[in-house]
Amino acid sequence: MKRLALYTLYDKNGIVKDYVLFYLKELKSLCNEIMVVINGEINKEGIRRLNSLGVKTLCRENNGFDFSAWRAGLDCIGWNIVKNYDELILCNCSVYGPIFSLHESFDKMSKQNCDFWGMTEYRERKEKLMVKGDSESYIRTHLQSYFLVFHKNVIQSEAFQKWWSDLKSSDSFEEEVYEHETKFTQYLLENGFNYLSYYNSKQIWNLSFDEAISLVENRMPFVKRKLFTQIHGPVISQLSVSVLQIIRKISEYDENFIWNDLVGTKSYKHLEKSIRKQKINIFYIKIRIIKYKLFGIFSLYYRIKLNKTLMIYQSVKKNIYKFISK
Repeated sequence: MKRLALYTLYDKNGIVKDYVLFYLKELKSLCNEIMVVINGEINKEGIRRLNSLGVKTLCRENNGFDFSAWRAGLDCIGWNIVKNYDELILCNCSVYGPIFSLHESFDKMSKQNCDFWGMTEYRERKEKLMVKGDSESYIRTHLQSYFLVFHKNVIQSEAFQKWWSDLKSSDSFEEEVYEHETKFTQYLLENGFNYLSYYNSKQIWNLSFDEAISLVENRMPFVKRKLFTQIHGPVISQLSVSVLQIIRKISEYDENFIWNDLVGTKSYKHLEKSIRKQKINIFYIKIRIIKYKLFGIFSLYYRIKLNKTLMIYQSVKKNIYKFISK
């Protein structure tokens, strides 16, 4: 199996962090070639670290987001070369991992009948508008774009190449999600290709957050960075703590990759504080459950919030007393 991977990288300080190097080393065990497309600048030490892995690098202006970077990488390599690969992987630096071997995921998906696949699927949400006031900017059912795999029949198709040749760079994150991430899956479906998700759920929420514990317990190889790098309320904060503790228990992934990425940020202190105050966080989650039950009598929005919070509560309460926090 001949594989090509395009990995997009952005760091505001131009640093190649340890979690990135680990990801690329693991990815290299699967791929014949990796190109790291750098949005913005990278320092000399970062270039040295990437060169030490034997990956190709492409530095570009920080214009657009992942899809524009992937297009630049594909154009740089050349379609005549790209089409010779059996599989194309598109991925980025928005996750930690792999916390379990990628070979495990690829072995499982090689037995499935699909033209392309991803790790998680986001279900359609017509009430979720990415552009305020634009009823057409709702989230379509799609594979989340932090890790996508395409088989040869997709790579060699005119439709696939046309998507990239027609692509316009996004000016905002919301536009990137609406115009590219949520439409890409549907575009390929309309052109006769079928897809599968590595992790399956019937829920309509963001699995990377709301089912984060279940994802790890089902050996999902990646964890979203935003689960740790953003400061959340008590519900998601407790979820972050539980995910970290489960990783520590059932995976050989070095959690220092996460801590080192957070050093010097408010998120680092927030995560430490959340670990120290787990029982308090559980209390606040219970209060929210009561609130959502009351308001959920009259509102679908709060019924959805209640279901999400109950699921998180059931997950975290199993783990909160199992671990000795560092």
